[in-house]
Amino acid sequence: MRRIHSCICSTAHLPADERAGIDALIARSPRRRGRIIVEHTDLSIEPHQYGFFVHLGVLDDHLERPGTLSPELWRLLAHAHDFGATWISFDCDEPPSSEFPIFEDVV
Repeated sequence: MRRIHSCICSTAHLPADERAGIDALIARSPRRRGRIIVEHTDLSIEPHQYGFFVHLGVLDDHLERPGTLSPELWRLLAHAHDFGATWISFDCDEPPSSEFPIFEDVV
């Protein structure tokens, strides 16, 4: 067994349209053997009760931001990666940080 480092970030730091797009992708994803299989073009996403995890391997695969990701999401992923994290959890119950922009939900 190995230990990993992860970061937790408020979903409020994701642009509302991108957050809604990921939520919609999760909602329509198939289930196999009890797992939700989220098929994003560039990200490995694992949903959880209050949001989702994103694997940070995308930063090892891409030197520059893929066009499918917003600059804001890329900055959050890069920040967690720079701290040595393997995963970042986007959690709706995590309080926002003053370090990153906050995006309101789309009504």
